[in-house]
Amino acid sequence: MGAVQVKGKNEATKVYELASSNVKPRHIAQIFSSATELYMTGMFADALKLYKEYLKHRPNDYATLKKIEECSHAPSSNEKWDGVVRMHDK
Repeated sequence: MGAVQVKGKNEATKVYELASSNVKPRHIAQIFSSATELYMTGMFADALKLYKEYLKHRPNDYATLKKIEECSHAPSSNEKWDGVVRMHDK
């Protein structure tokens, strides 16, 4: 899903979402995976489109809702993006 750096820590930690192959068809899971790849490379507008598409299949998915929020508050194109979400509150 990405990497986060929590308040008080200097290094980022990778965060994963566990998914069962029984829960959703692979093509739907691939939408989330593709969106996350775009997000990690800083292509936020394209990632946002795919996250919204994925949300149609899993409307209450917290991880997807969080990624949509992050895309909406993403750095501008002239800011450096290293793929790490920095959390400033506990």
